[in-house]
Amino acid sequence: MTIDKRFVLYTESGQALYPYQKHQKKTKRFGFALTYAGNQDRRGGGDYTQEIEEVIRRVVLDGWGVRARAEYGEKRDGSFKLGAKAIVAYDLAPEFRHLVASAAMQPRATALTSSEDKAERAWASAEQLSSRDLRAALVALDAEIDDRLYALLLGLATGPEQTLSIQKIAEFGGYGDHLAAGLHLERLGRMLANYFGIEGLSNPVQILARGDAGADGHWQWTLRPPLYEALQKEGMLDAADDLVEVETDEAAAQLLATQRQALVNARLGQGGYRQRMLRIWGRRCALTGCDIECVLVASHAKPWRDSSNEERLDPYNGLLLSASVDRLFDQGLIAFDEQGRMLCSTALGCSDLASLGLKPAARLRQIHDRHKPYLQAHRIRHGFESMNLQGLVGGTTEYEL
Repeated sequence: MTIDKRFVLYTESGQALYPYQKHQKKTKRFGFALTYAGNQDRRGGGDYTQEIEEVIRRVVLDGWGVRARAEYGEKRDGSFKLGAKAIVAYDLAPEFRHLVASAAMQPRATALTSSEDKAERAWASAEQLSSRDLRAALVALDAEIDDRLYALLLGLATGPEQTLSIQKIAEFGGYGDHLAAGLHLERLGRMLANYFGIEGLSNPVQILARGDAGADGHWQWTLRPPLYEALQKEGMLDAADDLVEVETDEAAAQLLATQRQALVNARLGQGGYRQRMLRIWGRRCALTGCDIECVLVASHAKPWRDSSNEERLDPYNGLLLSASVDRLFDQGLIAFDEQGRMLCSTALGCSDLASLGLKPAARLRQIHDRHKPYLQAHRIRHGFESMNLQGLVGGTTEYEL
């Protein structure tokens, strides 16, 4: 599949859709798929061409549709045409503008050419993003957004009326100065802007928050309400009642309130920590595939007391398990090897496993390299690394514990 960015269609939300060349399996044709009423590509029809100039003429002048897709954001892919409900504008490279000189609808860039106009258009696109859009982006980008970047958002979210100076935001993220925090906040904003295909913001942070000079002369950022709502729905702002364990923990003593709250949620398997575990495991038990969320437990593999604050907040430091399996794991009656295969203590027999719906050859549905050091720490703690191997039963390694 070959995307051509010299011609772009824009949706109402500002998302960019690009024509691409594809193979049609039924007829073995290849090229840009052009369609019109009664001649649909999905039914084996359509006109195929490898010339982008023909695509531009047919779509802009003749009202045809073209197969196009989004590079970022919602993975839209289909046949689109100008004037349809989804498509409100288009743009094209300067060398092709003469092709549409007589068109009733002119390319967007003809009227909007200055950097100020582009910034205004990008700002309007950012303003149209809903909490649902932003929540989808947070889920899709979860692997790229580390805890320190989330801490920047949490700092904004907990400020008075979701407003903080960049200096205060830096404190939440654990950055030494506001310049470093600003750069990382821009990086986060750029991730979201790229996801939605929004270009031209004068500052990428504008997709996250609205900025203004504060009374003290320090720049203030106010979190966008839809993003605040998205963070709420993702459980990132959940509060826990019991601060005792974290408050008395020396490793957490110097942290700010929001950072301590994140640790509380991780300790209790709640909030953002639980939500990220649910996403990693597709909202199913890592071993059995059970999808009853109320019985799924987000626990740690490496003990809390032996973990750094970074490890405590790492969603790969543990497994999402149904309650009964979690108890076996927590008590060291089962463990998992480098390939995710279940290891059992001889204290558990096949009948015991069967009573819990487990098979001797059970293994994790997936395993990431980031899980492995934590699972090894769990094996060491419970003696699976040092005890004598007793044999194999149904594919499951048994240890004498």
